[in-house]
Amino acid sequence: MTTGMIEGEFVATMDDPDDPDMFERNRIHTNAGAQEYGFKGAFVGGVTLYAWTIPTVIDALGGEWLDHGWVNIRFRRPTYPGARIRVRVTPRGDDAARGFEALQDDGEASIVGEVGLGTAPWLGDLTVTPFAPPEPDGGAHNDHAASARLLGPVLAGALQELSALSPEDLIGKRYDRFRHMGQFFV
Repeated sequence: MTTGMIEGEFVATMDDPDDPDMFERNRIHTNAGAQEYGFKGAFVGGVTLYAWTIPTVIDALGGEWLDHGWVNIRFRRPTYPGARIRVRVTPRGDDAARGFEALQDDGEASIVGEVGLGTAPWLGDLTVTPFAPPEPDGGAHNDHAASARLLGPVLAGALQELSALSPEDLIGKRYDRFRHMGQFFV
């Protein structure tokens, strides 16, 4: 692990921003689809953009970050194919967390946040969904049939609860849920 600021750089790329199959699956990642929404062109996928920043995080925090690290990021603006991205991981005084940003040529941030080693400081603020089904011994990945049997009653109960709501209430609940996704500090 290093103690100073670490920087990396990459050029955001995309196989085919005019791919007709992508237009059908997720049009914001095509030129035509993004332009429908008023943007200048196809968005490079956020998860792809984030993946390209990982070598700089590893340079800053070491390979241990892959097993015992955390990240808290926000995507701030679209990134288009061909954009040169400068990644910075910056120490912050005595804080174990480090600043994280992926900047475009004009200095505007595509991604901002923080990274660190160990337990994320916000981990205790997360809650487990009340709809988590029980798992068979050894985990769901080891016994698919048992997982399906255990999941059935949970799904039936959730559907029964939803069927009691009016369409307006369903829309309101969905709107509230999506408006608050990713908000851990209220």
